[in-house]
Amino acid sequence: MTEIEITIKPTETVDLCGFDGVAQDDQTTPTSQKLIPFTVTAEQAQATCRAWMGSEFTHPRDLSALAKIAAPTGVYLPAWLWSGRATSTWTAMAVYIEKKEQHKNKKEEAAGTAPSSAPAEVKVIRHPPVPVSGDHEGSYPDMVVLAYSSPTWLSSTWPTEKSYNLDQLIPYDPELARQYRFEPPTSSRDASRSRVCAQIKKAEEEACKASMPGDEVKDPAVKTRVVSLTDTLINLPVWRLSYDYGGKTYRCQVHGQSGASVCEGPVDASRNLLKYAIIALVILAVIVVFFVFTNR
Repeated sequence: MTEIEITIKPTETVDLCGFDGVAQDDQTTPTSQKLIPFTVTAEQAQATCRAWMGSEFTHPRDLSALAKIAAPTGVYLPAWLWSGRATSTWTAMAVYIEKKEQHKNKKEEAAGTAPSSAPAEVKVIRHPPVPVSGDHEGSYPDMVVLAYSSPTWLSSTWPTEKSYNLDQLIPYDPELARQYRFEPPTSSRDASRSRVCAQIKKAEEEACKASMPGDEVKDPAVKTRVVSLTDTLINLPVWRLSYDYGGKTYRCQVHGQSGASVCEGPVDASRNLLKYAIIALVILAVIVVFFVFTNR
């Protein structure tokens, strides 16, 4: 599918995000679809999971040897990739503040005999507000809105969009994709569009306020129009694995591009207790050393 860019002329009053009324968008589907190929193999994903089992002190010692890892499932997670361009005009009232130093002994100061250490007073002059205005244009490429939910056993979303190299995106290839499972988006295109529009508007407001002159700014007002907006449904690779140990099933996810992993697993109670005992001893030793040196 060919990527389409919706563009308006600068002289038109239409705003693609609807900041001036109604959003202009006749697209109901993404203009294109892309994916990042798996660079981590299924075998490497299994090896990563096995290595994780032996990396934690609190894991049972025989976990890596006895755990039975099931065949990994290659999954593509959906996200929306947006790029936009916006123009803004701004107005404000700028207040300029002038500070002048005055020596208390004005006569001596005028005669040039005032000592260098003579106390001085600072007079603050606040000039009346003056109207100022300007404009700003910003480009916003590769704005990612995740459209998937992490498994319930994870406390936060993983992987994040920042963990992927989007330069590796390629057009959707049915032959390449056939061997993997694609999850449907959990958030709509319209919802992701609204989030991106809000991000663009906030960024434009911050950029405009940063360019407003004056020591103080009163009544700032920014009017933003999004004049170009494109979207792509992208698919991010991840391996999902499960393994059995001690009659229970645990899960693991391995990043399909970087090989990073996040897993759940059993905890050896005795080794966990030993871990906290060691931490407590270290803290106690630090406290003892501190008191010994401070009481000398």
